Amino acid sequence: MLPGNGPGLPAGSVLPGRAGASGAAVSGGVVDVAGVRAVRRALAEMILPGATDTPSRGADVSRAVQAQWVDLLGELEAVKNAITATQARLTVALDEATRADEARQSIRAERRGRGVPNQVGAALRVSPHAGAGFVSTSRVWITQMPHTFTALQTGVLSQWRATLLVRETSHLSLEHRALIDEEICGPTHLAELARMSTRRLIARIKELAARLDVHACVNRNAKAVTERRVSIRPAPDLMVYLTALVPMAQGVQAYAQLKTTADAVKATGDGRGVGQIMADTLIERTTGREPGHANDVPVTINLLVSDDTLLAGGNQPGVVVEGAPAGAGVIPAPVARNLVAHAIETDTAWLRSIYVNPHGRLLATTSTSRFHPPGLSSLLRAREQGVCATVWWHRSGTRTTSPRMRKVARPVSTTVRVCARGVITRSRPRAGPRRPPTSTASTPSKP
Repeated sequence: MLPGNGPGLPAGSVLPGRAGASGAAVSGGVVDVAGVRAVRRALAEMILPGATDTPSRGADVSRAVQAQWVDLLGELEAVKNAITATQARLTVALDEATRADEARQSIRAERRGRGVPNQVGAALRVSPHAGAGFVSTSRVWITQMPHTFTALQTGVLSQWRATLLVRETSHLSLEHRALIDEEICGPTHLAELARMSTRRLIARIKELAARLDVHACVNRNAKAVTERRVSIRPAPDLMVYLTALVPMAQGVQAYAQLKTTADAVKATGDGRGVGQIMADTLIERTTGREPGHANDVPVTINLLVSDDTLLAGGNQPGVVVEGAPAGAGVIPAPVARNLVAHAIETDTAWLRSIYVNPHGRLLATTSTSRFHPPGLSSLLRAREQGVCATVWWHRSGTRTTSPRMRKVARPVSTTVRVCARGVITRSRPRAGPRRPPTSTASTPSKP
């Protein structure tokens, strides 16, 4: 049960629908959508004290007014943190109410509450994965780390720092986690916490954890070794981040070797920077290319481009749909033409150009299966640029399916590409994310 509106939650504003039997609210008053919307509008339309939003160049603003602005910035940041705490209370209340409702419907315990992360993610304008993380973190704040939650409510602790406290104590017992919670966020330590940097906060948590339960810390490190992996994600300007999560000793050794090689090459008069040489050396050694030929790596590129851009000097941008699960992203038309030209001249890449019309239509056909065949799936992946088609979801689309999940003939133009979780969600109507209420809606829409 929730404290404050049930056991465990600090007293404050009462959530809508959770007031006491007499209907009276505590000091903060009852929280409702209209009240929060009024506060949001007041903050959006507030007039800056002592000046306008766009003061003229060289305007004379007194130091007292500037100091007032700084204080206002800090107070608004505290408001953001308090809002996060209220969102956490709402999230846990929603989770408990959903589970209780599904229990009355005789739904198995392991299946209860599965739709809550989708609803929370849609409300917060984030993915269901991020929504699930907020649900679990909120429950830890409220049920296991009351001092951390109080610091978040009062604005001393930000959402990120409060999340770090949960993450860095996840391997400890409830007793040890409570001790760290009191030691760092207790009432007598709030002043010190407000001045503590994030890096120092993490170091302090790890120090206390190692002192309280050394075996749990050792086991956590051993588990981390089993999670080593290599990942890739797009970066701006047609670049990618190639990341390797490896044990510390191996990572330091690899970096030191690349740095030594780069320094030696730089000493010979190479015009590249040390960082550029390290990156080129990494690619050359990984792909087996000769030194100086990092750009000649054989690849196959799926390039989504119109014939006007490719052949007639048009300005419509292209899309590279390889290089990462979600593709490398949109590229300018000249870059797309140069990419094709380089592939032809060096004979080191195979280019699969997918032509589109100005409306982005790739092809017109039908399919009677729920999941489309690989060839058709690759074209649909190009249209969606590798991203799940469900609103607010940014995970890579792995399944190509019809929206209604029915095995009937459907045009490809109505087919979407969703991630594995999206397929499950679309198959379970009750778990589907609710559309977030607009600013003009007076009541939330029905599921």
